[in-house]
Amino acid sequence: MGEKIYVVTKGCYSDYHIITATTDYELAKKVKEKFTDGERDWDEVRIEAFQNAEMVLKPCWRVNFSNNGDV
Repeated sequence: MGEKIYVVTKGCYSDYHIITATTDYELAKKVKEKFTDGERDWDEVRIEAFQNAEMVLKPCWRVNFSNNGDV
């Protein structure tokens, strides 16, 4: 499993947006502090943590045969 990614976000609904994403939690805390300005509950700056996962891409094929033999 990979390391964690910390995403600093602000706002909600149509105003929800990402400020930054980093693997450094201390940096995420500093960014959060910088963007925190006595905001309202719905405008809170948050740090959301996600586990970085390695993706394995494999080709995917689907073959359909009809009753008359068409492929």
